[in-house]
Amino acid sequence: MGWILPETYNALVHKEFYKSCVRTRAALGSFFYDGKLLRSPKIEDKQVIKTTKIKAEAYGGLLAHTAAFSEHWERKDGKQVLFLINASAKETSPTVHASIPDGTYRTEGDLKTDVTVQNGALSVTLPPLSVSYLIL
Repeated sequence: MGWILPETYNALVHKEFYKSCVRTRAALGSFFYDGKLLRSPKIEDKQVIKTTKIKAEAYGGLLAHTAAFSEHWERKDGKQVLFLINASAKETSPTVHASIPDGTYRTEGDLKTDVTVQNGALSVTLPPLSVSYLIL
């Protein structure tokens, strides 16, 4: 993110979503360059599965995914971040299962709300084309 050809950027349909992704990466970069990726959360999302033709990136040129994405990172100092991303132009309400302690956390980014984690699972309604996260 951030290093693309101007022609590619100009062709993007959702430029503001792309900018939000880049800004979030810049703000939380220490998790990427001074941390490690933890086990990817399992996502349950009723949003229609999207299929994208990306010939160089996927077997047979197809990549299927839900509208919601989530990843879990940990810095060397022990701080963790759980990303909650909605890549759809529609609101979605996934349940995310991650290895995080139970409790109530405040989301940051495009969604600012309290979420409750119970048995490692949290349910949240993500706005369209949003990048949110919670710091643990």
